[in-house]
Amino acid sequence: MTGEHRISTYGLTDKENSIILKNIPASDYKVMNTECAADLIAFSSSAVIINAAKLSTDDYNMIIDYYREINGCTNEIVIWIGIPVPQSTLKKQFKCYESFSMFEKNLKYILLSAHSKSQKAASFSKKLADGIKILSLIRNRSGITTKELSDIMELSQRTIQRYIAALQAAGEWIEYNRAKKGWELQHGKSILFGDI
Repeated sequence: MTGEHRISTYGLTDKENSIILKNIPASDYKVMNTECAADLIAFSSSAVIINAAKLSTDDYNMIIDYYREINGCTNEIVIWIGIPVPQSTLKKQFKCYESFSMFEKNLKYILLSAHSKSQKAASFSKKLADGIKILSLIRNRSGITTKELSDIMELSQRTIQRYIAALQAAGEWIEYNRAKKGWELQHGKSILFGDI
């Protein structure tokens, strides 16, 4: 199961987990009630909900160290409930609540926000992967046509042309070879692939 379809919880009661389950943003979401705090960082999720009072000192330090190290570079929303509260730098990254009941008031909105954020991240990741694959195809098959790229990528020719324009704007020296009637890299070199 992909991370954008999971909400991970730690230290919540069965009742609290059932409340979250009733408020999931889409029918294909699962609530994963973890018994091991390391699972919170091991599995990708749209939202991570932590009852801080249930964390051991080692688990607290592990979670804090992890989120401090990644410094906000995550697709998930972290909800921190109770004490001990995270350090002030992490309070900006987390959504902190004194109790589950205070969090519950905003639950639906927060889970919808997490869903939206993960959908945007998944869309961006797919676009990035598609762009890299198109660049790789042009790099490895000099003279490849827009139609061939379209067929391989299962994207419209217009979309392929937009990707090529974006790659050119990013600094890749992709040019159209009129003799081959296809795309190639100038001198066969790609910046992204480190050929230069």
